[in-house]
Amino acid sequence: MLSGILCLLTISGCFPPYAPIQEEDLQGAGAALRFSVMEVDDHDLYFAESGDPGKQMVLFVHGTPGSWQGYAGYLQNRQLAGRAHLIAMDRPGFGRSTHKGWLPGFKEQASILMRLRALNRSGLPIILVGHSLGGSIAYRMAVDFPDEISGMVVVSASIDPELGKARWYNRIADLSLVRWILPNGLAKANMEIMPLRDELLALKPLLGGVKANVTVIHGRQDKLVNFGNLAFAEMSLHRTRLKLVPVTGAGHFVLWEQPDLVISEILVLLDEAYSPSAE
Repeated sequence: MLSGILCLLTISGCFPPYAPIQEEDLQGAGAALRFSVMEVDDHDLYFAESGDPGKQMVLFVHGTPGSWQGYAGYLQNRQLAGRAHLIAMDRPGFGRSTHKGWLPGFKEQASILMRLRALNRSGLPIILVGHSLGGSIAYRMAVDFPDEISGMVVVSASIDPELGKARWYNRIADLSLVRWILPNGLAKANMEIMPLRDELLALKPLLGGVKANVTVIHGRQDKLVNFGNLAFAEMSLHRTRLKLVPVTGAGHFVLWEQPDLVISEILVLLDEAYSPSAE
């Protein structure tokens, strides 16, 4: 039974296509990385950073399961690190970030993650980069902190509540016996997926309050997060600029399969003057 559930979850895309890496192995390759922990209420947020802390902050939000390591290549990119202050964290409960209790709610996670803005010394609003569930959480961050976020690159993320319903294998994995035998990371990931539709329903009427310039990148062949989310974003987001980037031939992992595309869109946002749309 366990092997069957693991197979289903693997096929569904829960395992990111990168292997865990030792931090010491990253040093000397690309931009230099620094590692720290920030205490936030009952949470210890572990994060990696690179670039100049005096420049505009780019904050990366990983999906589920996942960790800051999913963005290691971005933090080590010399062009990005030369232009910005790059930070990628382990969300509470993942990687090396500790927590008391569980934070399935987007609003709670947005509040915790935005505490990292205390590291922003540039005087400029933050740019968010979110992949998969991290992109969905990034939308919530932009809703709750509209004046502190100037741009977003959202990759392969859910925004349409009707396309965010839990699937049959999520419901199986949510059974107490199955949840007990699942690896911890997968069990936590499924706990985040189960309430996704409700979280997106709560987010839907608030999307008009987003002021950030938003770039949405989505693979046409994404079998984990429906490509239809791109059209929903176009219908729901109203601001000075919304850029849609459909990627033919790409699936859910365009973040790692086509990093040059994502990096180019981050650089565009760094180039743009901050001028949030008026309410």
